[in-house]
Amino acid sequence: MRESLYATAGADPTQEDCFHRLERNLFERLEQGLSPNLVYHDLAHIRYVLEKTAFLAEREDFPKGERHLLLLAALYHDSGFLVGPADHELRSCEIARRDLRREGFSAQDIEKVCDAIMATKIPQQPDSDAGKILADADLFYMGTAEYDLYAEKLYREISFSRPDFSRTEWLEMQISFLQKHRYHTDYGQKVLEPVKQKHLERLLRAREHGKR
Repeated sequence: MRESLYATAGADPTQEDCFHRLERNLFERLEQGLSPNLVYHDLAHIRYVLEKTAFLAEREDFPKGERHLLLLAALYHDSGFLVGPADHELRSCEIARRDLRREGFSAQDIEKVCDAIMATKIPQQPDSDAGKILADADLFYMGTAEYDLYAEKLYREISFSRPDFSRTEWLEMQISFLQKHRYHTDYGQKVLEPVKQKHLERLLRAREHGKR
């Protein structure tokens, strides 16, 4: 995956070295500091979002000179879970700002990273192309055949903090979320959205069947 991230990122070797340095440092902190109850918002999720961010950046022809910042936003987008789930996007921005300042990033570039991170906050309302890509990468799975795998991880994660969280409540939560959600990139709307709608139809049938 590492080669794929920077094969199309348009980054110079200095940028790539910087990314890997920040990644190693952050992943060490995440490995040590994330709650074991975070079975969805874990390191695997961050790696997944990084991969899908690089993929969408290429598909959407996102400017190569800006992809380095976009990948950094993907790297840090859920780092706020080190503090806790509440307002984790804001906490993620705080962590990113601190780390990127130490690396000498300009205030303007740091804000571009944070703007993309905040685009992942639910309900998603991205106001930049970078934000649209990261928002879609974060929920990419909903438009794929892997929906059930990741949905089950999320259910388990919620259940750790809400032991009485029932499967019926979970079904309703999924239906509501899928009905309200929209993809923002061209790829998301044309490729992911139709698959997501099939998942929604299946969940609606399951709800109807449960009422009988």
